[in-house]
Amino acid sequence: MADGSDSSVLYRDDWVINARRKFASAEILFDAGQYQEAFELAGIAVECALKAKLMKMHGWNAWPGRNHKPPIEIHDLQKLCRMCGAWDELQEILNSTPDHDLIHAWGVVNSWRVNVRYKSGSFPAPLARDIVSAVGDKGLLEWLLK
Repeated sequence: MADGSDSSVLYRDDWVINARRKFASAEILFDAGQYQEAFELAGIAVECALKAKLMKMHGWNAWPGRNHKPPIEIHDLQKLCRMCGAWDELQEILNSTPDHDLIHAWGVVNSWRVNVRYKSGSFPAPLARDIVSAVGDKGLLEWLLK
C-alpha cells in the first residue's frame, strides 16, 4: 500500500513507515503520561520493524499473509526475531561486545507482549520509559530497519 495501490497488500515500506509512526506515537504518549499505550505502541513498532526485516531477508515484494507456513501473522517478538535473522545478529554482538546497547535494548523489549493492550488499571511509568528508551535512544528500531 506504500505506493497507493491495493489497500489489502502490505509492502516492506508499509512495515517501515508503520514502525516509525508507532514509535513516534509511543514517544508522544509517554510524554503525555499515557504509559500503557506508550508501552504497547513501542512494542508494536518493534514488531513492524521485525516484519520489515523478515520481508527484506526473504526478498518478498508483498506480505505473504495468514496462509504462509510457518505462520508469520504473529505478535511474538522472540519468534519474529529468530525468523528474520536478527537473533543471530544479536548473538554475534553479544559475543563481541556483551555490554552493547542493543543487547540491553533487546532485553527490555523481549518482555513486551501484545496482550498489554487489554490490561486495566495503572501501568508503571518505568516500564514504559525503559521500552521507549530501548527502542529509540538505544537504537533498536533503526538497527532493525537498516
